[in-house]
Amino acid sequence: MDIYIKLAKEAVETFVKTGKIPSLSENLPQEMLIKKAGVFVSIHKKDGSLRGCIGTFLP
Repeated sequence: MDIYIKLAKEAVETFVKTGKIPSLSENLPQEMLIKKAGVFVSIHKKDGSLRGCIGTFLP
């Protein structure tokens, strides 16, 4: 799994389960810590239908 997708998945799962923003892992590539980027996340239900989405192309 792509590291960006893995990070996003873990962050969403942690927040949904605990209500807390997860801390950053120490083994992230340096690029992820210094480069700003936009992000877009889509969440689907178990049946495949769209539950919701949010994002921006701006950092």
